[in-house]
Order: sequence, then structure tokens, then C-alpha cells
Amino acid sequence: MKLFKYEMKKILFNKARLILLVLLFALYGFLGFVLAAESEMRNTPQEPEAAVIYAEMIEQHTGPFNQETLRECQEIVKAAVAEYGKGEEMEHQLRINPSLKFATQYVNFGKQVDIYWNGPESQAADNILGVYPIQEKLKELEGANRADSSEYNHYQQRLELERQIGEPVFAKTGIWSAFFLMFDWVFIVFLFLMALTFFISPLFTQEVRTEMDSILLCSLKGRREIVTAKLLAAALTSAILAAGYLGASLIGMMIGSGDFSGWGASARCLEIYAQAPFDLTVGTLVIMSIAWLIFSTVVFGLALAFISCKMKNQSAAFGIGIVVLLAGMMSGSIPKSLYSILWPVVDFHFGALAMFNTIFSGVKTYTIGETPVSYGTMALIVCLVLGILACLLTYLAQKKRSAV
Repeated sequence: MKLFKYEMKKILFNKARLILLVLLFALYGFLGFVLAAESEMRNTPQEPEAAVIYAEMIEQHTGPFNQETLRECQEIVKAAVAEYGKGEEMEHQLRINPSLKFATQYVNFGKQVDIYWNGPESQAADNILGVYPIQEKLKELEGANRADSSEYNHYQQRLELERQIGEPVFAKTGIWSAFFLMFDWVFIVFLFLMALTFFISPLFTQEVRTEMDSILLCSLKGRREIVTAKLLAAALTSAILAAGYLGASLIGMMIGSGDFSGWGASARCLEIYAQAPFDLTVGTLVIMSIAWLIFSTVVFGLALAFISCKMKNQSAAFGIGIVVLLAGMMSGSIPKSLYSILWPVVDFHFGALAMFNTIFSGVKTYTIGETPVSYGTMALIVCLVLGILACLLTYLAQKKRSAV
């Protein structure tokens, strides 16, 4: 326990690091405030009277899809586009006209309902979406005498799930659409994971710099016990930063908007999760996203601990950590011809593993044998493997190091 406390004091609980932590949390809170305020301005008419009318219209139409309401809204939007076009004048009308604002949102909602039944315009051959396309796929497999295949079972279960969830319902989701913007790769990589890299990089290198490394390696606890304390410190520091990142963001959003409506609405009310393969509420999804970011960040923290163990100074450890992040991020730009070879790097680098929206939106699947496996399941397995591997390699590296 004393070793663990010492390591925590070294990488987090000291004056300089705590000041940096406060500044980071202030930055994350400001970012949340800006996202929530911008979302509030974009999704709510700015005139007070118009905002009241708009809120009443939202409350009146919250619930199951109504075809007649959709037709009326389509006519309103069509007339507005004909009169104002799609430029600045239309944007101005959306800010002052509650009926037009509501109609635009309901038309978008109607598109989500259409996707639920008919699937998106472009379908992936190995991941059919939409009730009717899935039914056609099942008939196709039956015609090919593959009704006993794992692919058939997968789509049959998916169809049952779609019917269980039912078509989307119209509901206001408050700040939660803005909340999930915090999982954008720019914010995650540049504002969060790079900061974490800085915190973890001196975990092993500080002893090398102060020439305490040789003494520690000769001590009774210089191998296993110290490594255990360092790994626990790296994991806890990673978890604290991840919780602080989203916690500070939520506080900023509360100040910027304060509209927490939609907590109990279906997750599919959020546009990005319109095809998500689960029946969860927005609130459950928020809790799940926080837990996932903490988990994936701890895994990255353990990997950074291993990097620190192999380096001789903090700058080198920090630099390698940044290279790992940027290389993974840039791998998304490789040609499609190389994706079939490098897909594990593209889809499961440390930056990608923190992208909750990309992983759990339900769009991407993998085929193992003949069994389709979701991106979320694969990411969970990869995280567990990488975390265990990072710990084992760190213990092994410390065991093989020699005292000079």
C-alpha cells in the first residue's frame, strides 16, 4: 500500500500535477458548456415566445410515429425551402419559427422510421439492416438451404430484436446528443489521451533519471511488488482522468443548457444510435459509455506503463505514446486495398477503442467462421487481451532488467 501511495503521489497527487488536472477539468467543462449551448441554440428557437410554442409542440407529439403528422411537416418544410431556399435565410427562419423548427425535426424523425423498416440506402453485404431487408435475407438463406447456418440464426435473432424494440418514437433528448459528441476522435485523442500519456510517461523513467533504478532493482521489492504498485497507479490515474473528462463535461453541459430531458427515452431516439442492436434507454447508454471510456482508458494506461518501462527518459516515453496514438489515428486514411491486411490496426488501435459511438452504434460487424460478431464484442475482447498482455510484458521487462 505504501508503494502504491508513493506511485500515485509521483504521477498524480503532487502540486504540479494537481494544478494541471484542475486546468484540464476546467477545459473539459468549458468544452461541454460550448457544445451544450451550441446544441441548445441549434435545436431551440431563440425567441422566448417561439421557444414556448416549440416546447408545447414537442410535448404534444412525443410518442409513436404519426404518418399524418409527417405529411403535414413535409409540406411545411417543402414550402419553406421553396420560399427561403437552404441558405442563411432558412437558418434564420429555423431560429424564429417554431412550427418550421418542429417540422424539420419531425421530417428527420420520419427518415429514421423509414430506415427502421427499409434499412439505409447503402447496405453492407455482411450486415443487413432494416426489418424488410432482414426478412428478405432470411428468405434468401432459406432458399439456399442454409436455415440451419449461424448466419441465419444471427439475422433471425436480429429480426426478433427489431420487432421487440419496435420502430423509433419521437422524443426530446436534451443535452444527450451533445454529450456523445465528447466521444469525437478529435476530443478523445488530442484533449484526453494525449494528456493521459503525459501523466503516465514518468511512471518508470523517473527512477532512471534520478539513478534510483539500480537500487530498486537490487531491493527485495524491486521487481514484482513495485511493478504491481506502478500498474495499479497507472490504472487508477487513467480511471480518474476518464471520469473527470466526462464528469467535467457534464457539469459544463448542465451550465450551458440544463435540459436533461430524454434520460428515459429509447437510445434509438439519438440519431447516431438509430440502428443500435440493443434495447436501452438514453440514461443506460450514458452510464455504459462512461464505464466503457474508463475501461478502455485503463487499458491504454497499462500500455503506457509498459512503454515507460522500456524507455530511459520521460520525453522518450511520452513521444512513443504520442506516436502510437497518431499512427493509429492516421491508419484510418490507408487505401481500401490495404484495409484487408491492416484492419486490426485500423479498427482496434487505442484511439479507436475509446470511440464509444463508433464501436456501439451497431453498424459494423465481423465474421468469425460463419458467425457475425459485433464491433462492441470484438473491442471488449481486444481490450482484455491488450490489458493482460501489457501487464505481463511489464512484469517480464522488469524481471529481465539488470541493475547497473
